[in-house]
Amino acid sequence: METRTLCPACEEYIALRGGYSVNSKIRCPHCHSDLMFVQLDPVKLDWDDYDDDDDDDDDDDDGNWDD
Repeated sequence: METRTLCPACEEYIALRGGYSVNSKIRCPHCHSDLMFVQLDPVKLDWDDYDDDDDDDDDDDDGNWDD
């Protein structure tokens, strides 16, 4: 049985054929947003905030707010 759910980014329907679980990841075929299953009944997707290639990390932040 096919299930459909809305992409939270582009609001297009995504057809799902099973094999997914909470925290599993999917890429929207329409807008290519990285999404994660946060609920299964009913199916709900949210943005996958984890990004392996995130170059915007503030690794050089010394924790001093008074710079």
